[in-house]
Order: sequence, then C-alpha cells, then structure tokens
Amino acid sequence: MTVHRNCYGVTDNRITGKWTCDMCTNDKNPQVSTQYKCVLCPVDVREHDFVGPPKTVSTHKKKMEKEKERERIEREQAQKTADYYRKKQEETHRPVNPREPLKRTFDNNWVHVTCAVWTPEIKFGKAKALGPAEGISSIPRGRYGEVCHVCNTQTGACVSCHLCKASG
Repeated sequence: MTVHRNCYGVTDNRITGKWTCDMCTNDKNPQVSTQYKCVLCPVDVREHDFVGPPKTVSTHKKKMEKEKERERIEREQAQKTADYYRKKQEETHRPVNPREPLKRTFDNNWVHVTCAVWTPEIKFGKAKALGPAEGISSIPRGRYGEVCHVCNTQTGACVSCHLCKASG
C-alpha cells in the first residue's frame, strides 16, 4: 500500500522505507481482527490494472492493424506480469491486491480512512495518527439501510448532503 504520510496518519519519524501499515503490523502480532474489511462500506478489494487504456486511435488502416497488434501484445504481457505477481504474492503469503488504506476501530474492526473522515459520527482517538476510529455504534441504523447513489448498493452506512437531503 502506498500512501501519503499525512493521509494515513503516519506519525513516527522512522525512515520512509521502513514504515509498516497497520494491517501488516497486525499480521505480525494480531491484536485485532485479521478480517481486513471496512465496516462502513461494501468495498472489499480494488482490482489493479497492469496496463492502461489505448493511447491514440489512428485512421490509417495499416497503422490501425499494427496498433491493434501492439496493444494485444501489451495486454498479453500485462496478463503474464499480473499472473507472475499474483503467484509470487501467494507464495510469500502476502495480499494479492494492494491493501486498502484501513485503520483500526475502537471495537477492533477496520474502517477506510476516507469512510471514517466522511462519516460525521466517527472521531479518532489520536487525531494525527488517525486511529483508533471511534463512534461506529453511534451511527443511526437507518443509514445502513439507505441505497448509495454511487455504487447502488444497500451495504454500509451512507452519508447525505445536508441541503439535498433536506430538500429532497
């Protein structure tokens, strides 16, 4: 996982290359749940692409065929790279996908930093370190039953715009 120090609450002054995220620290000596899933949202894992979208589209037919072939080769190589990466991660018992930026909750679960920051009931015991997140139980149950207008699911606690909610 790659994060800005301030965005994740890295407060110690250790060498940047020696920093360990909260989940990896917990893996070494489990103190809280090892089920690394946000209690406020349905996002479990984000798949990461190893190749970007095509860059330009050509109108010349011969050039288009060459570009298509090049893109096909790039996709195949990216898939081989992804397969190799996954295999190596599994062999070393590491996460296949980069970990989500989760922080420990007061009741020993996990929450995304962004979910916690955007949920008004959530406070952090240590503000600079962004942890542990407190106040999960104070979120009204009804907020868990609302349908999110971004992902269209009814999983997790939603937040509403004060103005839109009041007028809608």
